[in-house]
Amino acid sequence: MHTILIPQIKQAVAAHCGISVEDLDRRGRRRFHARPRQISYLLSRELTGMSFPKIACLHARMDHGTVLRGIRSIEKVVARQGPTAALVEQIRATLSATAEG
Repeated sequence: MHTILIPQIKQAVAAHCGISVEDLDRRGRRRFHARPRQISYLLSRELTGMSFPKIACLHARMDHGTVLRGIRSIEKVVARQGPTAALVEQIRATLSATAEG
């Protein structure tokens, strides 16, 4: 089994969401970019176990509180079991397949 790295997570999220990896690092708050960014934070924490400050650094953020708030926000959305939850599961499955192969 291979280790999943944050750049791989960002690439998978960007590909599934139809945006560029650079869009994930943009400072904007538009949902079109913010929601995928939050998904990337969530999966980065779950799949790498890295600290919030390290995740923030690797997502071009100065404050780890941004990552923490983003994860809490997306967890609430995922808990509703809607399309975002399905998207997160799809990305997670893609990353798991990558890690195994």
